[in-house]
Amino acid sequence: MLVLIKGAGDLATGVAYRLYRAGMKIVMTDIAQPTAVRRTVAFCQCIYDGTTVVEGVTARRVDTPEQAMACVERGEIPVLVDPEAAIRTQLPFDAEVDAILAKYNVNTKIDDAPIVLAMVESFFPPLPLIAIVALNVAAHGGLLGFLYSWAGVALGGCIMFLLWRRVVKRFFWKFASHSPKLEKAQQWVN
Repeated sequence: MLVLIKGAGDLATGVAYRLYRAGMKIVMTDIAQPTAVRRTVAFCQCIYDGTTVVEGVTARRVDTPEQAMACVERGEIPVLVDPEAAIRTQLPFDAEVDAILAKYNVNTKIDDAPIVLAMVESFFPPLPLIAIVALNVAAHGGLLGFLYSWAGVALGGCIMFLLWRRVVKRFFWKFASHSPKLEKAQQWVN
């Protein structure tokens, strides 16, 4: 299965890593000057350095679809500077993951690939999940639309869980550890 991931920041890298480890072939796109804060754990760093390794998985900057497919065949993740994700019309992607954290839709359409996962709903709960499910059902039929929506929400939920557990929790407990009631509750949980 060939998957296009729009974005190559730290969250998109987490998605790419999990899908790669599940045996899927990944192609990522990003802007020319990525704005990821934690670039040491983001595949977008290869845009600056040529290659980067995160948790034993290598990402390499490429410039053409041919180079991207050669990179995939070598077992690496290609990252293209392609803000509009124009590569989606040049390669036969089975799924597309929009992992760009933008406040508006960045050119993602429901018919871009057979599976379009919108993980943003997991990050911004006020978005109407029923509308996202309805769009997927209208585009792909009842069963597949529901499954695609479920997969997007589940993947986004897993990423939020890991983000909280590995990043936010550390900062939260720095402030919360000064509260004796929270300290007592934490000891009870442990």
